[in-house]
Amino acid sequence: MEPELRSWATHFGAFAGEVRDGAAIEFSYIQGGSITVLSGSTRNGGFTGTLREATIRASYSTAEVHVLGPQGGNLSGTRVAGMVGFSHRGRIEGSYTAGRLVGTVSGATGHIGGMVGFAFSSSAFVDSFCDSQAVGRGCLGGRSPGTNHVIPGYNTAQVQGPTDYTGIYEHWNLDLDNDAYGEYPWNFGSSADYPTLHTPAQRLAAIPVIAAPIDYDTDDNNLIDVRTPEQFSAMRWDTDGDGIATDAAYNAAFPDRIGRRHSPGIMGCPATCAGYELRANLLFPADTASPLNPWTAIRDFDTTWTATGGRLPGCGSTSPAAGMPRCWATCGPAPGCGIWGCSISTSPPPAPAPNPTGSWPGSCRPGR
Repeated sequence: MEPELRSWATHFGAFAGEVRDGAAIEFSYIQGGSITVLSGSTRNGGFTGTLREATIRASYSTAEVHVLGPQGGNLSGTRVAGMVGFSHRGRIEGSYTAGRLVGTVSGATGHIGGMVGFAFSSSAFVDSFCDSQAVGRGCLGGRSPGTNHVIPGYNTAQVQGPTDYTGIYEHWNLDLDNDAYGEYPWNFGSSADYPTLHTPAQRLAAIPVIAAPIDYDTDDNNLIDVRTPEQFSAMRWDTDGDGIATDAAYNAAFPDRIGRRHSPGIMGCPATCAGYELRANLLFPADTASPLNPWTAIRDFDTTWTATGGRLPGCGSTSPAAGMPRCWATCGPAPGCGIWGCSISTSPPPAPAPNPTGSWPGSCRPGR
């Protein structure tokens, strides 16, 4: 879409005037063109004028934005930006802008920025930025007092240089359908191109093909086989035992698994995976500081569980303000293991001595 638009509206953008109330815009873009902001406009963006309690993901705008006031170049009391003029508890994730901004604004409520004109309240800008060299100014025009909103700016070579999900694009393979796998939304082109969006067919074609997928439930009992210390340690990232996790350590411990992309049989479980079972004695490092040591891996279970978005019954986060107790795991090579051979309580466990043999009993089945 290459718009040529002129605005007198309160909320104005090339894609939408205002996006609000939980709405989400994804896989969307404004390619080139220009927007002219005239007197009377107060919230204007190359993408949307106002983002209020809503989200923009995997999107971009390269439209130029021209500010044209009564005297030709300055406009008082307006918020203007390359993507969102005014953000009120909005969220922008995995997105960028690279359109030139021409003109200035003034007055106490006048703000102009490469990506966002003004950020109010608890807005969030995650893995998003502007090409500040192309835009000609910083990425964030202003923010409300007491907030720490920051939107980084990069030069054109930095924005165009990566040709894959690396560097500033490391976290741009977003999971937008909540299946724990990225959607491969971006086409990075060459090192002289700005990223553009794949079509749905191109996204599907970009998904890596697993040539020889591995079955991690060889006895088909809906429990995932654990055979290495790395797999034992990686269970922390899948505390509900369904075999779906996005952490890199988990994917490294369970590579090439069946069902990794939109196909039935996650991990090879005939139905939904419901836990883990230890299928081999494991030799752990003697170093108690190693993340592969069982005590290190699971002693403070609450920290891991909370970080992955889970909760144990009756247990809250590590924050005292949450008003709920922390949960700790006391672990040892005893029968009746529970998850990871641990019993959960709200009392901190004593510091255990490492298992002198470095092994974990094969009869222990860390179940659900």
